[in-house]
Amino acid sequence: NICKIKTSSSPEVPVSSCGDGLESLRKRSMIQDEKKQMVANIEKQLEEARELLEQMELEVREIPPQSRGMYSSRMRSYKQEMGKLEADFEVCMALLGEQWLPEENNF
Repeated sequence: NICKIKTSSSPEVPVSSCGDGLESLRKRSMIQDEKKQMVANIEKQLEEARELLEQMELEVREIPPQSRGMYSSRMRSYKQEMGKLEADFEVCMALLGEQWLPEENNF
């Protein structure tokens, strides 16, 4: 099924298969929306993880000094892992480009 457009210079110009083309555009748009939602969800999860680490760090500061060392070591490990996750996410976002950012982050 080919859509045809009439122009003044030619009677009919085939454009594309309307049904297939529109369906393909809808699917592509849905996939892009899903990816944007996924990016927004990842950003939200990273922010929540940062907040939890901050809360944990405050609690570790309240632990008596003789027990604090073990927990401080764990916190350093958690922070390093968080840094790696954030760096990986930044690399992925740089590869994907701005079109995958949620609307409120697009400038």
